[in-house]
Amino acid sequence: MRKIKFCGIDISTKEKIYSESIKFDEKSNGEKICWLRDKFYNWIEINLESVRQFIGAYDCNGVEVYESDIVEFEGEHKFIVKWDDNENRFVMFRLDGKKSPVQFHGEGYKKLKVVGNIFDNVEWLNQGDVN
Repeated sequence: MRKIKFCGIDISTKEKIYSESIKFDEKSNGEKICWLRDKFYNWIEINLESVRQFIGAYDCNGVEVYESDIVEFEGEHKFIVKWDDNENRFVMFRLDGKKSPVQFHGEGYKKLKVVGNIFDNVEWLNQGDVN
């Protein structure tokens, strides 16, 4: 059975929080907010734009792959992991915006390596596919 997990950035400390529990709410002014439960079972307010879902796969080093991660495929091109509403699944897009022919299934994960994410590596997004 696939784990349902999330990652987000704590609004107060700017640290990454990983959790299996998530909830959404709305402030009195209509602003949407998100909460993740930390390892001590405290609800932590998270930057809503930073929330990422674990896609249920691990890279070649056993690292969990999350939505918005930047991955290398066989050490060549860098890709962003994104949800595709048309295909109802996670897919990889090259940093230059082209959809990848690489699919998430079977042994293909063993050829991926998580090298960053769109929050920590903004410079890669501005350069296009750097490899």
